[in-house]
Amino acid sequence: MTVAKISAKIPAKVFKAVSSECGFKIFYILSLKKELCVSDIADEVGLSMPAISHQLHKMEGAGLVISKRMGRTICYRLKINRLTTDLMKCFRYLLSQK
Repeated sequence: MTVAKISAKIPAKVFKAVSSECGFKIFYILSLKKELCVSDIADEVGLSMPAISHQLHKMEGAGLVISKRMGRTICYRLKINRLTTDLMKCFRYLLSQK
């Protein structure tokens, strides 16, 4: 397969979802806390709930998180697969560097 025939849409979605500081923080918090609702994530990250919801929507579209509605509250958790596991390892490594 040539490089010209490879679609970069899926990798681009993944990296767009975690390339912002907000996306990275959400991903990292969910890797530590298992499952959180939008308001809890907003408190942890220090951003507004609409900003967090927008970022989580991007992350869900990239296949990184799974949402669960409980009444009027929506909670999110990482979708555990090889991609998210490897991203967690990569981020932990980068954070350990000085």
